Amino acid sequence: MNWTRKVNPVTYPISTNDPFVVSADSCETVGSAPNLPNVYPPIYQPGSKHKHYTFDCSQNPATNGPPVAITFTVGSVYWNPHLPAQWTNAGSFSSTASVYVTSSDPTLCASPGWIAVDPNDPVTTWNIVTTNCSENNLTLPSGSQWQLIGLGFAGEPAGGGVAYQFDGFTMTYSATIDLICICGCTTNQTSGTRDFSYTQQETIECYNVGSNGITVALPTEIMGAIGELIASQIADNIPTYGVDASYLTDIVNAINANIPTTASAGAWQGGISPCGN
Repeated sequence: MNWTRKVNPVTYPISTNDPFVVSADSCETVGSAPNLPNVYPPIYQPGSKHKHYTFDCSQNPATNGPPVAITFTVGSVYWNPHLPAQWTNAGSFSSTASVYVTSSDPTLCASPGWIAVDPNDPVTTWNIVTTNCSENNLTLPSGSQWQLIGLGFAGEPAGGGVAYQFDGFTMTYSATIDLICICGCTTNQTSGTRDFSYTQQETIECYNVGSNGITVALPTEIMGAIGELIASQIADNIPTYGVDASYLTDIVNAINANIPTTASAGAWQGGISPCGN
């Protein structure tokens, strides 16, 4: 009597949970260790298989052998490609969380081997940035504007006696600026002071106040143009000289025409950014 044997399922081991990977933090910094997401691998309930016998003799009907219990064992989580001990470069890094699943009876039920924990969304991506700070969204606060804080003649005075000539005049403006600092993965809103200077290249004829009995003070036209500017903020060489009246209009017009219109004009006071750069 001859017989053949094949294996038929009774029940397969099936997952009893919804395996998934919680997304990693969207931001990582160079030099830090990877922030590992939470991983929930599959959990399998036991299943079984049986041996099914058929014979070539009609008097021996086909029959099933006793069921054989089958279980699946899930190994530790493995990242492919492997995660570094720490991030060394800015950019993005992607990896898949996998587990090795082993059958208790590979002859009756082959081991599935490596499987992605979350087959619907297998890849996890990290975004890595440097710890350097950047300035963003520079704006003038509501109701604020650039103010003139300094005015002085440019160049060395040429001439002699009571008559002098300068190469031009320099105007310095200041404003409080709001901005957002992004340092690595940290965002902070702060403010700082920026200064802007502009030199008008123009020959300015002056006379030395106090020479030969001349006692003319700083012209009121200039004082009116600089508004809240107090005398102590004016460059030392301005009060020393009286300006020829024919140049007053040019100076006043230049003061008003060169007021900055953008928050990014000039540079941070003292050369230090509020973001720490």
